[in-house]
Formats: sequence, C-alpha cells, structure tokens
Amino acid sequence: MNSLTNIEAAEKIIYLDALEYNERWGHRVIRGFGDPLVKQRLQDLFEERYPDDGPEVE
Repeated sequence: MNSLTNIEAAEKIIYLDALEYNERWGHRVIRGFGDPLVKQRLQDLFEERYPDDGPEVE
C-alpha cells in the first residue's frame, strides 16, 4: 500500500521535515557554549589549528 506517488514525493517530505526541524532547533545553544569566554576560547583553538595564513585558493 503506497501512499506516495513516487520517490521524489518521499524525498520532498523528508526534506521539508528536516528543514522545519533545523528552523526549530537551529538557534539552540548548548548550556555552557553560549558563554562569551567559552566562545572566545573555542575561536582561539580553531584559529590555532586552522591558521588563516595559508595559500589562497582562487
């Protein structure tokens, strides 16, 4: 018993559900990670690991 006409219809439903989920939960901040000092420390660690002085890609 297929209620969807084709695979594209199923993909669209999944896509729209995922989009709604991301809109609902996309701005959620995990406790402790919203603190400005934590954000700065994470940014420092990221820049230490991935310095921005490498060759430029065109």
